[in-house]
Amino acid sequence: LHGDENLTASLRSGRSAGGSRRSRRSGSHRPGSSQIAPEMLESRVTFTSHDFRVIESAGSVKLAVRRIAHDEAMSVATVVDYMTYDGTAVSPTDYSEMKGQLVFEAGDTIKYIDIPIHDNEEPNHDKTFNVCLSNHREHIVEENPLPTLGTMGRVDFRLGALSLAQVVIIDDDDPGIFQFTHRVISGMEATALTFPCL
Repeated sequence: LHGDENLTASLRSGRSAGGSRRSRRSGSHRPGSSQIAPEMLESRVTFTSHDFRVIESAGSVKLAVRRIAHDEAMSVATVVDYMTYDGTAVSPTDYSEMKGQLVFEAGDTIKYIDIPIHDNEEPNHDKTFNVCLSNHREHIVEENPLPTLGTMGRVDFRLGALSLAQVVIIDDDDPGIFQFTHRVISGMEATALTFPCL
């Protein structure tokens, strides 16, 4: 350089250029960075009551089980296990032990468990036994290979507040009432008396 001559230079490094390229990409979408997790759809099964009562001579008792679910979750068929447990009532003397499954097809909201009750024809106190729900899950049909909201993990299968119910067997065997046919019965001394009863 000589005298008052000026030199102006513009330098562009690869790093700054790369930074420029990164800045141009900064507005692009990163997979998973702003995705919203899909809403979990709840599906519950529960007894309609915690206490079911039946007269001993009725022959059977019917327990109602209700499914409560999100509208979309109702499109998924579900199944729940149930089992009876002795209390003061004992199987097979007072009732028939039961163990099985209730299947709720798509759209079903109510199912019933029928349990045979045995009448022993002997006067006794009221007795109880219990029925328990467990393992609520999707009812998968092997012939259907199509994915469902359940197999995609969108449905939260759970038990409701009333997963245990008590059955009360009401005794209806009257021990009977005895009474005399007359208030006063008279007889001669040293004579046998007969007291007729109803």
